[in-house]
Amino acid sequence: MAEAPVAFPNDETTAEVIASRLRTEGIAARVDRGLYGAWQVPAPSSFERLAVVLLFVAVGVGIAAILVLAVTR
Repeated sequence: MAEAPVAFPNDETTAEVIASRLRTEGIAARVDRGLYGAWQVPAPSSFERLAVVLLFVAVGVGIAAILVLAVTR
């Protein structure tokens, strides 16, 4: 029988329950651990994390600048 990939939820407990129910119905099922998300993409790199942090800092500075302008007018 050919193996068909199926995306389970990110919650490992829920994925185990679904796989168990499939196995009781006679369908071969297993849960692959260590995958990030359902599309099997790699985890974000440190550069991506830094970019997100810098984005939030820039938004915070922008909001602070708007507040300073509103108060000083």
